[in-house]
Amino acid sequence: MKHTIIILIIILSVGCQAQRPPTATPTATAVSTPTPLPTSTATTSSPPTTIAETLTVPERQPTRTPRPTLTPFPTAPPTATSPPPLNVTELVEQLAFETIEGENGRSLNQLRVSEYGLRHQYYCEKGPFHWLDNGHLMLFPVVGYTNWYENPTMGQVTRPVIISLDGSDPWAADISPTDVCDLPVWSDALQQVIEAGGGQVRLRDLQGSIIETYDGQMPLFLAPSGRRLLAGFTWIDLTTGETVSLGNNGWVKFPQPAWTTEETRFFECCFGYGDTRTGNYQRRESYPGFWVGGVGVGPGYFGSRSRWVANDALVMIEPSNMSFLDESNQPVVPVIDPEQQTYVDVVEQLGLPDTVVTCGPFIAPDGSAFWLSCSEWKDDVTIQQHDPAFLVMLPSFEAMTVTGKIEFRGWSADSRFMAFTKLADADVGTGTTWLMDT
Repeated sequence: MKHTIIILIIILSVGCQAQRPPTATPTATAVSTPTPLPTSTATTSSPPTTIAETLTVPERQPTRTPRPTLTPFPTAPPTATSPPPLNVTELVEQLAFETIEGENGRSLNQLRVSEYGLRHQYYCEKGPFHWLDNGHLMLFPVVGYTNWYENPTMGQVTRPVIISLDGSDPWAADISPTDVCDLPVWSDALQQVIEAGGGQVRLRDLQGSIIETYDGQMPLFLAPSGRRLLAGFTWIDLTTGETVSLGNNGWVKFPQPAWTTEETRFFECCFGYGDTRTGNYQRRESYPGFWVGGVGVGPGYFGSRSRWVANDALVMIEPSNMSFLDESNQPVVPVIDPEQQTYVDVVEQLGLPDTVVTCGPFIAPDGSAFWLSCSEWKDDVTIQQHDPAFLVMLPSFEAMTVTGKIEFRGWSADSRFMAFTKLADADVGTGTTWLMDT
């Protein structure tokens, strides 16, 4: 595989110190076996061209029992609240826009909210409100508090309300008040609010009128197209009306599920896989050989982001506030085959040393490759970036190494290019930015 590299020299100065020419020397090495990787040197005047070889990926044969996963935070807190929740009539009456005088003779629309305000900014994914279209908001007013948390203001119970900027009457979603994140969703494609309660999914227009109903329950996960929905254990095609039951095997509720391109399969961490073509849903607490650490606490934690890669054949997970560790507390970067319920540990296949403590993949938008950066202990006292970093192609697992002090910059939208900076001297900020054609 030929990699075309464009060099951009960025010279940064600190204080009044004179500028220095970049001194980074790019190094690239092909990986052919999962052993510690040798390096070869190329000059900056002649960018390296590396032909990557295919990693041998043997089937894992774990012999040790992994540590158990941490118990997710409960989603059914006690019902006792303080203060008592508002009823729907009181709630709607307290929500309205008021015109107030602004500066320079201009008027402003001020939203009058309920007595206890709205959910705080980082509560669940949506926070205090969610824009539906240019003229409508879904608000999450606080109507009470649960007593599950030591801090009595953390368990913010809400009853979602849809409000219009044109002064139309607001209306409340027909769901039970909740302090978690099982909330209505908005389909931009259909221009409808979708709610669930009492074993029924209801699609409403922006005035609150019911347009369609289906069997189903919370939580609601809308596919990227806005036309397919997971409602508890039921998959619904909102365009054709087709529904598929996925049984009732328990639900993994950390993140939003990752959908395949055709939106008939999904994967969620950690760990569940559903296939609407067969009506099968598989749930497991862990995979042999690694365990999940650092699972977040508190209301609204949505874990890490799952991504389908390699033309929807495999799944990777971009960690956020959580980690995957083997029984020796070494990092694991799993590439999972949901169909076969197996995985490949990229860290193990690359033969990284025991000094490595964390690794994070940066996945290309089209799922054809990922950049892997790791950190390691240095002299038993310092954590710094591991040298080298890796570009790994999927599904072949061909790998290219890039040595030096590397900072990954990002992928182009079409996944053709990736950029990284090689720091020549981190103290003065002098470096070379490379734009690589993958």
